[in-house]
Amino acid sequence: MLIKAVIRTTHLTGLITDISIELGRLFYWNRSTPEHIKVLCDRTHLKVQASLVLAFFCGALLGAYGFSHLGFSSTIFLALILAILSIGPLIEDF
Repeated sequence: MLIKAVIRTTHLTGLITDISIELGRLFYWNRSTPEHIKVLCDRTHLKVQASLVLAFFCGALLGAYGFSHLGFSSTIFLALILAILSIGPLIEDF
């Protein structure tokens, strides 16, 4: 299966742009257009983009909640996870 992963993102603006494009395609009314030039929505792409925006939103809420209750120490756990995830690419580069 060939997957064409095109994600334009400058934080959320690219994601919102992609969602808007796909929603425009979803609601476009293909009147008497020949089959080979119909405008079709890529629902898989739309789901991926929407899930990324949802992940940003949930991360923002959890980060704000954690910081308001635990302060700066709430970021230590996340920093450790990122440090562990970066070990593999670092070893691969060396």
